[in-house]
Amino acid sequence: MFRPDPSSPAPSRPARGRRTAAAAALLTALLFPLPAALAAPQEFDARAFRIEDLIGDVTVTVATGTGRVGVTLDGPSDMVDRTSVILRNGEVVVDQNLDGVSRRNVDHDDTVRIQVSVPAGSAVTIGNLIGEARIGDLDGPLTLALTSAAEVEAGRVARADLRISGAGAVTVGDVAGPLKLTISGAGAVTTGAVAGAVDVSISGAGHVDIAAVSGPVSIDMSGMADVAVRGGHTPRLEASISGLGSLSFDGVADSRSVRNSGIASVRIRDDSGR
Repeated sequence: MFRPDPSSPAPSRPARGRRTAAAAALLTALLFPLPAALAAPQEFDARAFRIEDLIGDVTVTVATGTGRVGVTLDGPSDMVDRTSVILRNGEVVVDQNLDGVSRRNVDHDDTVRIQVSVPAGSAVTIGNLIGEARIGDLDGPLTLALTSAAEVEAGRVARADLRISGAGAVTVGDVAGPLKLTISGAGAVTTGAVAGAVDVSISGAGHVDIAAVSGPVSIDMSGMADVAVRGGHTPRLEASISGLGSLSFDGVADSRSVRNSGIASVRIRDDSGR
């Protein structure tokens, strides 16, 4: 029978050692994730806020009795370090240096979270955002220029200029003034009642739902679109349709002009409200 020489060294076990090291590394990653950073809150004397370029989520709350904009950043330290907050021409601007960052493979856990407080009536502009924005009852102008993929929710606004050339889902409350909506990418937009003029232009793929109108309405559909106006009273409805989709108007129009050269269904309630 073979008996090992007691004086011989014990055989090494490299495979087991590698497994142990891998398990330790995994445990370390689970217990100690990538460092996060909470930047010190910043305040500015301003009544306007803008996102220029950002991968992350933004929450905008509206405060009364203040004339200052407050901004707090939270998230992975490398992404927070890439994000600048400056005051430019009376407007607080958030911009992110995304050099070397892939916009296609974004892990939501690795993005920046921004908390913003603005005075009531402030102007808010959201530019190239990949992520989500939640905005309270602003009662000020809202401008969107969405060129990537974003979801935006906002409460009441004074007026709205909404442009979607990427992919966007937008919900806005009542609009006290005019609404201008341009979709050249793919977008879904829902609004409350609009007191001012409504100007809708869709050359991409879009779904638009407006609760009610009070001013003149102009609709230009050359892409694939569905537009619905649920109610209200307009002095004039103008529609030009050369694409695919549908237009429904359930309000009252004192006058109307509809040109349909595309493949679209059009349903407009008559002036008597039937």
